[in-house]
Amino acid sequence: MRRIREVLRLRAELGPNVSAISAGARLARSTVRAYLDRAAGAGLDAAAAEGLSETALEAALFPPAPAAEGRAPDWAAVDRELRRYKHVTRKLLWTEYHGDPESSEAWAPVHAWRALGQLRAEAAVEQLLALLNVLLEDEMAGVELPVVFGMIGPAAIPHIAKYLSNGKNPESPADTAIAGLREIAARHADCRGECIVVLARVLEPHADINRTINGLAVSALIDLHAVEVIDTIRDAFRRNAVDISIAGNIEDVEIELGLRTRRATPRPRYAVLPDGWSPQAVADRLQPNLLVPPRCAPIGRNDPCPCGSGKKYKKCCLQ
Repeated sequence: MRRIREVLRLRAELGPNVSAISAGARLARSTVRAYLDRAAGAGLDAAAAEGLSETALEAALFPPAPAAEGRAPDWAAVDRELRRYKHVTRKLLWTEYHGDPESSEAWAPVHAWRALGQLRAEAAVEQLLALLNVLLEDEMAGVELPVVFGMIGPAAIPHIAKYLSNGKNPESPADTAIAGLREIAARHADCRGECIVVLARVLEPHADINRTINGLAVSALIDLHAVEVIDTIRDAFRRNAVDISIAGNIEDVEIELGLRTRRATPRPRYAVLPDGWSPQAVADRLQPNLLVPPRCAPIGRNDPCPCGSGKKYKKCCLQ
């Protein structure tokens, strides 16, 4: 069962900070965003979810797709996909959709992934990354595979870098790959610099820009305290290439990195709403507390800049 109720509870307690909710629920940030987007579309919050059973809550956020009448599945296409992904078998599909979720068969992939990590099987990294694009909604993959990449260690970094260089990858797999880099850096301190370089490269201008993936990369850089790439991070925010609902705006990032002691501007609206969610009245009704008032007094033009540069505010961050 998906942990929808826990995500909504944390949303009510922690506000719209996706990173904090992700850490509390132990889910990928992209999964948290997907749940919050679906809940907003269904008009549900933590209070409304209390009156629903687990089955009803699941159905509200993940309604079944209407069956196509008179059309059989394209069995030839199914067979091609099975041949393409060697790790996907008919038995695995049957177990996943019809079997007992607590059975040994359902947990077999997790045990296999952990075994590959213990063996530091570099040869399996590309296949595991390809698997991410198949298991788009699989919570277990989002939790376990970063750990596996961390166990494999430095040998996995070039493969993850190659995967992230493809800007067309979906957000959830990219989030898992980014979490894998963070796990590698945590387990292998000597690889921290290499992981930071890969994450910073995600923020560089390119044709297939994805603001959500950039936000996930910024969040990982904060976790790694990557002060050395702050100019790259600032440039990404300057180009409006980062989703601020994940790790905040540039001032939030600078505060987290210890480069700023307080905000110089009011907090922005950290909206976590689906694309096309335009009616402001509806948005305010569902999430009335998104606009947080500033918690500090305004900074004068001639005051020292709070970023710590030693310059006056008007000659530094005000520009």
